[in-house]
Parts: sequence; structure tokens; C-alpha cells
Amino acid sequence: MASDQRKIVLTGATRGLGRAMLARFVALGHRVAGCGTSPERVYELRRLYPDARIEVVNVADAIAVEAWASSVREHFGEPDLLLNNAALMNRPAPLWQIDRD
Repeated sequence: MASDQRKIVLTGATRGLGRAMLARFVALGHRVAGCGTSPERVYELRRLYPDARIEVVNVADAIAVEAWASSVREHFGEPDLLLNNAALMNRPAPLWQIDRD
């Protein structure tokens, strides 16, 4: 791994800002693991970026996230950067007051 290459984990990688960040990180030579909820978009991104690790994961499903995180750590090791970009909206409140579900 080149000294300036980073291991980046990106949720919400299949649309909008997440997709743009994925493309740029790959173009810069970083190793990227990403997820999104749309199987069609995940398969498209796998074709476009075969060196990236893109999976179908819904971040609202704690069990699925835990399994995906374990898989990413096993494949990449610990990430250098985690970008939680997935669009999950909660009522405005301090984080510790938001219910896990």
C-alpha cells in the first residue's frame, strides 16, 4: 500500500454526495469499502470500480451493519477514515438522547 493511500469506509455510497466521494477516492488511489441500499446501484458501482468493495447494506439494520463492518475489517483491516454519509434522519436531539432503533 502506498504511503498516501488510505482505507476509507463510506456509507451511502450509491447516490449523491456518497457516489461522488466514492468516485473521487477511487480516482485518488484509495482503497474504498462502501454500502448502499439499492442492489442495482451497488452492482453498477461494482462494475465501474472493481477494486472497491461495495455491498448492499441498510444502515438502519444494526445486525446487517455489524456483519458488514466485520467483513470490511477482515478484508481491509481497520479503516483510516469512516464517513457515515447514509441518509438516516432522526429528530433533532443530542446523540445520546436518540433511540438506537
